[in-house]
Formats: sequence, C-alpha cells, structure tokens
Amino acid sequence: MKKMLLFVLLVISLVFISGCAQQYEEMKEPTSPPFSADERQQQPGQISEPEIKPEIPMKAMTFEVTVPKNTPEGDTVWVYIRQIPHKMEKIDDSTFSITLREAQLFGEGYILGLNEKLRYRYSRNGYEFRTAEYLTPIPEEPDRDTSNYFWTAHGREIDYEPGKIQKDTIERWRWFPKEGMITKTTNLEPS
Repeated sequence: MKKMLLFVLLVISLVFISGCAQQYEEMKEPTSPPFSADERQQQPGQISEPEIKPEIPMKAMTFEVTVPKNTPEGDTVWVYIRQIPHKMEKIDDSTFSITLREAQLFGEGYILGLNEKLRYRYSRNGYEFRTAEYLTPIPEEPDRDTSNYFWTAHGREIDYEPGKIQKDTIERWRWFPKEGMITKTTNLEPS
C-alpha cells in the first residue's frame, strides 16, 4: 500500500514539474528577432494577414452628428448610451464625432448577442434630458419628450455594427425654437 501511495505521489510530482517547465518555455523571450515587414515575403500557398486600418479600431463604432445652426457656439455635445455620457469632439461649426469601443458601448465583460441594439440620445453640455435633442410628440405618445423617456423607450435606436459610422442630424434642441435663438419675452429681470 505504501509503495502504491509513493508511486501516485511521484506521478503527481512529475506532472506538476512538467507543467511548470512548459509555462517557463512559453514565457521565455524568443531567441530570434521577429521579421520586419521588408523581410517577410509571402510564400506560395501562404495566406496574408488582413490589413487593419488605424482610423477605426476593430469592435468600435463612430457616432457623427450634425447639430442645429442655433446651437450656441461654446456648447459641447454629448451622446448618452445606456445612461452613460460621452463627450464628443467638435469637427467643425455644426459637426461633432466620437468613436467608442465595444466595452464603452455595452460595458466591460458584456457578451454580445445576435442583432444587438443600441439606444442613445444626444444632449448639450452634459446636462442629460434638460438639454437633450427634442423629441416631437406624436398622437400615440403625447408625452414623448418628458424626462422619463430620456433613458427608456424613446430616443434613437440602431443595430450595433463594428466599424460603422452612424451619421445623425438633430432637428431641434429641447427648449430651443426650431430656427433662430431664444428671445426675451418678458420684462421681468432676475434680482
């Protein structure tokens, strides 16, 4: 019985030691330097690697929005995805853009399903629904532009497509007229 126990311990020890040696070999630096792009030549029957374009990282989406002409010059534009605000970069007087990785769109560790949808809405200056794009009420939803709809059923919805550039246009900001600037309509002055 003791011989059998010693034999089992010996086998377990050998398995453990061989596993450590294998991990050591995998961690060692390569002995030869990697080929440069000039040294790498395609052999007959060899498949080349796909070219990765640096402009749009893989597993990311770009949002580009055109804002109304009456958007105040110093305002920032934000896109809210899953209640998380993302400040967009100003491209020109009326265009803002941002590229977001998959983890920023869905959250770290989220496992994507088929036909994954993204709900989002634009806002000015990061003030959530108070300065969001205006949602025109419709007969089926007369209270469509209330704040309780900012994060739920309304706003914009698209299919997630890695590498896609989603182009949107905001027709009007909440509390702003469709055209022109807000005008003073009272004689009251703040005290």
